[in-house]
Amino acid sequence: MRFVCTFFLTLCFNHLFAQEDKGDLFRILSDEYSALTVRYSLLREAKTEILFSTYIIKSDEIGFANLKMLVDAAHRGVQVKVILDGLGNRLPADMLLYLADQGVQVKIFNKKIWTRPATIFRRMHGKMLIVDGSLCLVGGRNIDNEYFRMDSLNNFLDREVLIRGDEAVSDACTHFNAMWNHKVICTDLKGTFNPDDRHRCDSLLKNSIGEVAHRLPLLRQVRIPDTISLNDAMRPTVNPVHFVYPEFTYRKNGRISRPSRSDRRVTRELLKLIAAADSTLDIEVAYFLPTHLWVKALRAAHRRGVRIRVITNSALSNDVPLLQAIYSNRRNRYKRAGIELYEYCGSRMVHMKALTVDRRIALIGSYNLERKSEKFNTEVAAWVDDPFLAGKQESLFEKYLVNCQPYGGECPVSPTAFSAEQKKRKKKVAWMRWTLAPIVGLVL
Repeated sequence: MRFVCTFFLTLCFNHLFAQEDKGDLFRILSDEYSALTVRYSLLREAKTEILFSTYIIKSDEIGFANLKMLVDAAHRGVQVKVILDGLGNRLPADMLLYLADQGVQVKIFNKKIWTRPATIFRRMHGKMLIVDGSLCLVGGRNIDNEYFRMDSLNNFLDREVLIRGDEAVSDACTHFNAMWNHKVICTDLKGTFNPDDRHRCDSLLKNSIGEVAHRLPLLRQVRIPDTISLNDAMRPTVNPVHFVYPEFTYRKNGRISRPSRSDRRVTRELLKLIAAADSTLDIEVAYFLPTHLWVKALRAAHRRGVRIRVITNSALSNDVPLLQAIYSNRRNRYKRAGIELYEYCGSRMVHMKALTVDRRIALIGSYNLERKSEKFNTEVAAWVDDPFLAGKQESLFEKYLVNCQPYGGECPVSPTAFSAEQKKRKKKVAWMRWTLAPIVGLVL
């Protein structure tokens, strides 16, 4: 087991850290093998500081393997700070206390209080991993098996980006530290760790990283359709990378307080990119329920002659049937706005949040086109003005189109190939379209 774990760690792309900094980096991580090995390379090679935040983290192999790397870093003397969302965190209390016992600092974002609705709706949906203030991983992937193609039934089609750039990474650190230092929104762990649990927690983490290492060769074999070549991915950008984040705190009487309304800086920045488009917009998004503001912006782009294409989930591939049902009821509205809809029919579920503008700008982040991302969640995104990298992202878009059905068209996948789980999802969406969706859709 020790040999397997060591081999797994040394597989990671160590040349990423050995190379001389020659400009900003925007490395698109579209396949799970690359995303996993780069993530653990960052954790393994950290020297001084790790800042990590995620919406969902589960008690499975990926979740525990990630914790193992964080604990190992803390043992090396690295300062490790972790922010977990109060609703999305699925780790048991004893595991969180174990992390604290091992030197990992943990805070909970907006711990849910059922009697206070604001603590339910305002979520930390942005996912970041920042190492030594020089490299930052951002995107749509949460920390559990489904996001790394290791679940037996449900797996997501997702994307992340590794960025390097003084200004971009500095902005990411600023955002993380603003959350970390906010005494109202982020709270410390409560409770005392039981030393009797230490051996059990140690074993869980060690066994999990061994299991991930065992599955890594399979991830490498199936990665080809989603892969961008290493030489292309590691090419420095021609322009600086930008990092977009919300400023969700404000000062009142000289003190930092919870804001009276959510900051919409990320929405404004994304709408600026939409407003500047003059030829094409390719959008890849898990949940496409654009608000009136977004529909207005997309309709205006269409009237300027911009071709707008959207890849989102179908009734076969979604993970939230109610949202899919509401989307299904609104498709005609989106079509009238000039939006071309393509619904994914493959075996995985779309979870990407990516935008390609004019074959020139590539953006990857955590932002869905729906009300929660616009008004409640903290979201993050990174983008760069680079035709080469935008072309690479567009090539992924074209690949996924092969497994999509245009709205009103035929599914390219034979119905006989649908799994039992896909059929179950489709039935749920069909039922909700005429029951819950018309009611819930009034507020979404």
